[in-house]
Amino acid sequence: LMPKRDLTLTIPATAARVLSVGAYDARNLNFAPFSGRGSYGQCVFKPDLAAPGVNILAAAPGGGRTVRSGTSMAVPFVSGAAALLMEWGIVRGNDPFLYGEKVKAYFRKGARPLRGETEYPNDRVGYGKLCVAESLLEN
Repeated sequence: LMPKRDLTLTIPATAARVLSVGAYDARNLNFAPFSGRGSYGQCVFKPDLAAPGVNILAAAPGGGRTVRSGTSMAVPFVSGAAALLMEWGIVRGNDPFLYGEKVKAYFRKGARPLRGETEYPNDRVGYGKLCVAESLLEN
C-alpha cells in the first residue's frame, strides 16, 4: 500500500548465500531502472552485482531470435561466468576448493564501476558490473 523505490528484491534474491544479480544497459553503462533493488538502510545488502540486461538477443520460443530485457537476461551472463570461473579454479587447479561463497567473493572483487554510481556497494548494482577478467587478477 505504501510503495517505495527501494527494497524491491524478493526471495530468493534476498537470501544470504544467493548471488543476486541486477541489470544494466550495456550500451550506455547505466543501471536499468526496472532492476530490483535492495536496501542497505534495512540491512538487505543486495544485489551483489549487475550484468547486461537491456535489449539482449535471445532464443525465441518456437525457434528464431528475439530481443528481451530484464534481470532474467542478466542472470545467464553471471551463470556462464560462474561456470568459467569454476572451470578455471577446479578443473585447471587454480583454486581446487572453489565453492559458491568463493565464487561470489571473486565476482565482488572483480566488479567494475557503472556510470552514475558513486558509492559501492550500493542497493542498485551492489559491487558493480560483472567482470570475469578482473575477478581472476592476482592482487
